[in-house]
Amino acid sequence: MDSPIVKNFHRSSGYTRGSYLWVIGSIVMIVVGYRYIRYHYANVWLECKVDGCELHISPHGSYGADFKKVFIDRSQIVRADHVKVNMEGQVMRSTGNSPAYTKKKGKKFSNGPDENGWYHAYSILLNEYPTNSNFDDDSIIKGIDNLVGSEREAEVYRRRMAKKEKQPKLSHELKEFITDSPLTKTTQFIFMPRLFNLHQTTRRAASAVTKINSYVKKRKDNITIREQAHISWQGLVAVLLGVFSLLLSLILGQFWEPEVSNKKHKMGGPGARKTINQNQTYRRGNASTVKRSSRALPTGGDGLSYGQTKRY
Repeated sequence: MDSPIVKNFHRSSGYTRGSYLWVIGSIVMIVVGYRYIRYHYANVWLECKVDGCELHISPHGSYGADFKKVFIDRSQIVRADHVKVNMEGQVMRSTGNSPAYTKKKGKKFSNGPDENGWYHAYSILLNEYPTNSNFDDDSIIKGIDNLVGSEREAEVYRRRMAKKEKQPKLSHELKEFITDSPLTKTTQFIFMPRLFNLHQTTRRAASAVTKINSYVKKRKDNITIREQAHISWQGLVAVLLGVFSLLLSLILGQFWEPEVSNKKHKMGGPGARKTINQNQTYRRGNASTVKRSSRALPTGGDGLSYGQTKRY
């Protein structure tokens, strides 16, 4: 059994049904465009204080659900380097922490690739564990007082490594932004926060390198670096067209059937009686007017009205 809404939809005219479909299509276009923007959006926000840095990550294709917050100790940040990467984000060359900034002649901006197709970016070298971690506490040396020499050293090393393995590895939390490089050691790795924002100027990358190295050398205690992916123009166009189409459908659309007046149907009620009485009064007034006009016809000298002939 169909619902009343479905019945009314089938009974309505084609223009009304088309208006509703127009509105629904516009809303779907807005939703699809917004989800497309959210899917291709990414954000990396590094906020450093005196004790350490908080890294906020929203990767591609997460819709905001895979938002990650990672704390990095200040001792884990080794340095920042100015590097050149390809389109895939792989490090092709490292120019150190103070690159020579050169601008091509006749070029206003330097946000494009160089002659090799490489882009300017920056990397952060991080330690796997904080360097100020105290692994020689009482829990390690407790119970090995009876050991001496090499046996004691081996037991201390084994317990220290076991305690280190229990700590969360920073590389596991940042695996989406880690790149393989021969410069890294077993306890260090390279973090690339700018994999999705390659079309930026060289000066912006150099500024980020300067900020991070100043923080490592304790010249600054508060820095903030934010990298955001560009908004997808396809999704933005879809949202704008959807909004325009929705407004146009609300203005030009028809969402209910117009009332059809039936002239043969006689209305009841006091208003109808009043109309009938007015008609009757009007007819009586016309009849009395006719009688008065016939009585008031002018007569001639022989007592006959004009238009009549006297019979003999």
